[in-house]
Amino acid sequence: LFNALTSLNTLIFENQELASQFLQQLSKVYRYVLQHKDKNFVLIETELEFITHYIRLLETRFGSGLQITIKITDGDREKAIIPVTLQILIENAIKHN
Repeated sequence: LFNALTSLNTLIFENQELASQFLQQLSKVYRYVLQHKDKNFVLIETELEFITHYIRLLETRFGSGLQITIKITDGDREKAIIPVTLQILIENAIKHN
């Protein structure tokens, strides 16, 4: 959250339109976390929608230096996962390169 807010602060002065888009993605990410914080599981499809917004935030921060590809079968999209699992995996992959 703090990295995102710092990035948003920088964008406000550099590119207001991009800052607005960034804020919209940030609100979708935060809304998802709040809505699913007490759930044990969500559909992978739901988690993928969430992670798409999170990836857009990262792409804004890192530009072309970041490329994330998601490959999942249609059958697996209906399986369950613990909320925010994919975000944590991506965050750790970036942090530890």
